[in-house]
Amino acid sequence: MTPPDGLPLTSGALARVVAAPSYGQQDLGHAPGGAADRFAHWCANALLNQDRHTPAVEAIYAPGLSFTAAGLFVLTGAPRPHATRTPARGGPPQPVPHATVIAAEPGDSLTLGPAPRGLRTYLGWRQAPTPPGLVGRARPPFNTLCTTADPQGALRVTPGPEFHTLTDASALLHTPWRLSPVMSDTGLRLEPAHATAAPPTAQPPDITSGPVADGVVQLTAKGPLVLMRQRPTLGGYPRVATVIDVDIDRLAQHAPGHTVRFRQVSPAAAQALTQQRETDLRRLQKLST
Repeated sequence: MTPPDGLPLTSGALARVVAAPSYGQQDLGHAPGGAADRFAHWCANALLNQDRHTPAVEAIYAPGLSFTAAGLFVLTGAPRPHATRTPARGGPPQPVPHATVIAAEPGDSLTLGPAPRGLRTYLGWRQAPTPPGLVGRARPPFNTLCTTADPQGALRVTPGPEFHTLTDASALLHTPWRLSPVMSDTGLRLEPAHATAAPPTAQPPDITSGPVADGVVQLTAKGPLVLMRQRPTLGGYPRVATVIDVDIDRLAQHAPGHTVRFRQVSPAAAQALTQQRETDLRRLQKLST
């Protein structure tokens, strides 16, 4: 997907343009996709008072971005405390506060800097002409706005189709897992945080290839593999659990080396949390009008 008008991506960036998930093509082998952290993407567009699926840039690393048109931008997702905007007309770089709408002119450049926590930053953009009153609009503190976090800090999962094949479910649910460097937008491989932990096993260890969804935890010979938004549509490993949708957003912000735990919840609880995420977003939209 090409960047939004006025916002080209520079070479060397570990970034991509994200928009609405595209449903209805899984029979052709195409997952819906979309932003890895949907809530962060939607928040950026809510602050800019535009449709939640308006394209934005999802960046892990971007050495520099230059605006080619006038407009407004906002950063959400992983905070970049050293982000700066350098005016094309001259003058020193200016700090870019997180989750705050900033005006940009043609030729202005944006430097993101490192993310001390989190992984993916979302650059929302609205090209001029823009409605009045948007500049300076800021999101409330994340922990105040987002009310779907697990109180125990766990990744919540529902049982998968092959959950019953686990020889010891506690080996999956009660083991601290560390994110391996082997990760991509397709999936994240997990390894035991403690070398002495007994790995989970399933019998049989393989299945006839079947459909998979966002968040499915496949149990491979090398350990659990969590499928993300850019996943395949079929898999041949036991689907022992599924990370609930609101926690896929959180998992997308974990860098290699981060330790996570699973906690089992019911499908009804997962659905309620998805609805709560919508309530949180509506609250931001009301604050932004």
